[in-house]
Amino acid sequence: MKRFVWLLFATLLLAVMALFVLKRPDGQTWLSIDNITYTIIDTIGQNDVISDAENALNTAFENVSNRLDQSTNSETKTTIYRWQDAQGAWHFSDKPNTQGVSETVELNSQDITVIPAISLDKEQTVPTLSIQKHLPESPINRLLEAKNVLDDAKQVQGLVDKRQAELDRAIESATSQK
Repeated sequence: MKRFVWLLFATLLLAVMALFVLKRPDGQTWLSIDNITYTIIDTIGQNDVISDAENALNTAFENVSNRLDQSTNSETKTTIYRWQDAQGAWHFSDKPNTQGVSETVELNSQDITVIPAISLDKEQTVPTLSIQKHLPESPINRLLEAKNVLDDAKQVQGLVDKRQAELDRAIESATSQK
């Protein structure tokens, strides 16, 4: 039993010492004397800061929960207008159509999920999907693409067969020389 405890203690000591030597992906060691001393100094002097942060967090949580309760209790109805143009496209607006008849639609705020819009800086661009470039336009194009894929596969198979024949010849010549 003493040997097991000694071995366990030695393994633990080796593991802690390894933290001073092994490096993280950023090149810094996992543990250093400076980290230990700064952590001890910070925890001694920041008990008041921690309690203040907890109080501020609790206050913010109460404010958010109060606002959520208020918003769920009040059912606000929003009126929007919709109409169909000559091409058959539907339009929705908060103002009625000035050039024709609009239907009035009442929306309940409880039934709406709001998703915030993404703001883009000048450097950012909106990713676009280029699905149309990859989809064939007609069944004939699909058949032509399938034929091209089969032709390419036959060419690859021919190259693989040629390489296999070269390897077989090399193996035969190596075994015949022995």
